[in-house]
Order: sequence, then structure tokens, then C-alpha cells
Amino acid sequence: MSDGGPECLLEAGYDGRWVYAAPGCGENQPAPMCVGGDALCIRYACSCAGKVIDGCTVYFEPYAYTFCSVGQCNLADIPARGADCDPNAY
Repeated sequence: MSDGGPECLLEAGYDGRWVYAAPGCGENQPAPMCVGGDALCIRYACSCAGKVIDGCTVYFEPYAYTFCSVGQCNLADIPARGADCDPNAY
């Protein structure tokens, strides 16, 4: 994990990444999962740190909620990656 926690290794010694597949911050933060591969979609979320992040069905840091998926909503409704967001909005 990025905070100095356990290493994320997959079978055959391939490096994986710690990701979050469910929303939750603070006491409600879910445990991360070790996965490999790249996402073939893009979806934006509001991180627990208050910044817009991107991922697919998983994210590389804890998040509070997701925004609409690219292709499933008006692009003007999707905030820019790195923009400020309110993790307590929902």
C-alpha cells in the first residue's frame, strides 16, 4: 500500500495495485483490494481528500461517491480530474 503497508503482489510475481471498490471515508472506509490490469473505462469520483479522481469500477484511493460515467451523461456534468469536490455532499 502507498502508506507503507503490505506489498500488493499477484500470482507469478506480477505487481498489483491497491484499489477501492466501494465508497467510504474515515471509519466507513472499506479495505483495499489487490488487483492487476488496467481499467478499460473511465469514471470519476470524489476522493475522501476532496479531489476529483478517475478510475473505472475501482479507484486507487478511498472515495466518497462517484459522478456519472463518461458516455452515460452530459460531459459538461463531469468535473475535471483534480478539481475540488465535497466528500460530504451525499
